[in-house]
Amino acid sequence: MKNSAKANIALLVLVVLLSAGLFFVVLQNMRCERIAGWDAKKQLDFAETLAAKGLKKEAVTAFDDYLKTAKISAIEAAKLLYRMGAMNMEALDYEKALYYFYKAEAADPNAGFSSQLNEKLIECLENLGLTSQAQYELSQRVTSGQQQQKAESAGAVLAKVGDEEITETEINEAIKAIPDWARENFMYGEGRLEFVRQYATTQALYKKAKRMGLEQDAEVRRAVREITKKLLVQKFLENQLKGKMDISPTDIETYYEASKDKYRQNALASVSMIKISNEKQAANALRRLKVGADFAKMAEELSEDENTRLKAGLIEPDIEKGSDIPGIGYSKEASEAIFSKKEGEITDHIKIKDAYYIFRLNSLFPEKQLSFAEVKDSVEYDFKNKKIQEQMQVLVKNTLQEQQVEIYEDRILGKEAIVQEEAAPAENKPE
Repeated sequence: MKNSAKANIALLVLVVLLSAGLFFVVLQNMRCERIAGWDAKKQLDFAETLAAKGLKKEAVTAFDDYLKTAKISAIEAAKLLYRMGAMNMEALDYEKALYYFYKAEAADPNAGFSSQLNEKLIECLENLGLTSQAQYELSQRVTSGQQQQKAESAGAVLAKVGDEEITETEINEAIKAIPDWARENFMYGEGRLEFVRQYATTQALYKKAKRMGLEQDAEVRRAVREITKKLLVQKFLENQLKGKMDISPTDIETYYEASKDKYRQNALASVSMIKISNEKQAANALRRLKVGADFAKMAEELSEDENTRLKAGLIEPDIEKGSDIPGIGYSKEASEAIFSKKEGEITDHIKIKDAYYIFRLNSLFPEKQLSFAEVKDSVEYDFKNKKIQEQMQVLVKNTLQEQQVEIYEDRILGKEAIVQEEAAPAENKPE
């Protein structure tokens, strides 16, 4: 028995020694895996490099490793965690974004970016389809006074999509984004009502699409990247051209004097017409007109054009020389015939498409030079546009050189093979 006990104790000691030895080997291996001289600063630099290269998820992992070893203040940690949350948002990983936003808040509840953090949290919850939770989170984070102030500044609630209110201010901002020429249609009355309906419908469809996870769809993400690219380019151009368009009234007037030919009013003609499909009937009508028949009465009697027949054949608006004839289109023969006549004279019957037309020149307004006062706004627009194009050309040229852009025209146009064949030695060419 004693020998057996001694053997058990010896075996236990051996196991302990072996375990200790194994631990030592593992520890040595772990130490060997560390890169010599790799400290927290190098880890941070590495993480920043990944972020700059657009490797957001990898950068977040690297920042995580940095936070494990770095000795930084609570506010610095909170700022970095907030940034890591924002990077996950950009990568459309809203769950991880929430994790880092909440962790940033825990690191320093009094951080100076609490309002931005609140907005990000709500946006993440909504993007995950957790609308009710987002509303609850919002109510917990905003005081009643702030809510009332926000509601007052947002104006009346014009519609609701679930718990989300669509306010007057939100609608007004959306309408502002509409081009000037169309905006007036949606400012008041039925046009505004229809705009709100469409806006609410879009919001409802958008929310449903997000709940279905379509935001992660490859085509959607590709389209978002393309739209983002275009918006960034537009913003870049705006920033680069800002301050370079200092134009004086003298500059505009000088441009007008140098470009006067652009600002001439072409000859205008007040014209009446008779449209007849049958050539014989058109020729007969022309014969009657030439012997003194009243043009207005004949237009009402014979013309097949309903827009002009009841107005004695009058075409509205006036016809500009070399331009389309309202309701007919462009006809070089008709335009030359009309502007070659004197007031009160008629043209021959002219075939245009599938009908015959007889025109009467009622009055002629000769070509004239428009004064600077008459076209000042147009001149200013043209001059600014010219200056923008000039600046754009310089900017694009410099950018292409800086970014070392190369366009392989032969490959694009399919001429590479032809060029190679022409450059090949004569002995390699077939006879």
